[in-house]
Amino acid sequence: MVRLGALREQAMTGLRLNRYSDSPALVPAALSAARQVEQFETYLENIKQARAALNIGVNTLQEMTDLLNRAQQLGLEAAQSSNDSASLEALATEIDMIVDQMLRLANVKHAGRYIFGGAQTQTEPFVVLERDDSGKPKRIGYQGSELPHKVAVSQTPPVTMLMPGSRVFQSRERLGVEYLGSTGARPGSGMAVCPQCGGQMKVIAFIEPRAPERSDGPPT
Repeated sequence: MVRLGALREQAMTGLRLNRYSDSPALVPAALSAARQVEQFETYLENIKQARAALNIGVNTLQEMTDLLNRAQQLGLEAAQSSNDSASLEALATEIDMIVDQMLRLANVKHAGRYIFGGAQTQTEPFVVLERDDSGKPKRIGYQGSELPHKVAVSQTPPVTMLMPGSRVFQSRERLGVEYLGSTGARPGSGMAVCPQCGGQMKVIAFIEPRAPERSDGPPT
């Protein structure tokens, strides 16, 4: 009767093992298989999240590229001698908007993690270090991790899911920079103190816009 009852239960559940006592010899193999299934489910979820983060990162970088192209266009327009004060002010206002949009995109998140924060997924990677008298950003710094955030997608070593923003937006080897015109721009480099946590952080950019100087006559 016991055997018949066990067979009936197996037929109803579709499982050969419903409790340890059904077949003690098969318990270790069953537990091992269950752990493998759980691990594979974790791998699949990590792959899903990594693919989503990659897509968001690519789309974000494309948006940033469009903004930088627009900023370059505005810079060329600002260099035209025919601009009056009102035109230059309008161009400067749009540049300020681009800076704000770039900062917002650099701090984009997916599934509660910052895309460009590296291993520090819960720390806002880019912060304003200093503002001018009108509240516009003058210095922006990076406070994320210098290490990538990695996840396991198989039994091989983990793969990178989230890159540090300092590697994405800042060149690792600084080359010589030639500045044309009198824009007031200067390169961003060095370290600064984070206004939120008090720690050291990389300075990504100095933003010091200044209207181009004009001259009514030829240069002397």
